[in-house]
Amino acid sequence: EAVRQEADTEAAVALEPDCWRTALSPSGQVQVLRPDLAVTITSPAYEDRYLVEVDRATENPGRVIATCWRYQEHQAQASDGDVFPLVVWLVPTDRRRHRLERAI
Repeated sequence: EAVRQEADTEAAVALEPDCWRTALSPSGQVQVLRPDLAVTITSPAYEDRYLVEVDRATENPGRVIATCWRYQEHQAQASDGDVFPLVVWLVPTDRRRHRLERAI
């Protein structure tokens, strides 16, 4: 929508495994963050970055929470000048959305 509505705006999409990110844990172990895709929307005025998780309601909410913790760890490891992408969760139903909202 942003690309269609604003002139000189582009979207770049990176799929797995190209969108995966690595960072060191506090204990020094390499941790891999595996979003389903990454999207960057660029215009003359801004650049927005998103990491997208597609939830198909097959995972236990506890596992989703563990994934949220990994995102927070990666965000904490980002250097001061880096802006960490917004994480977007896509869910199949309102029921699943409400369940994950309660769990998170």
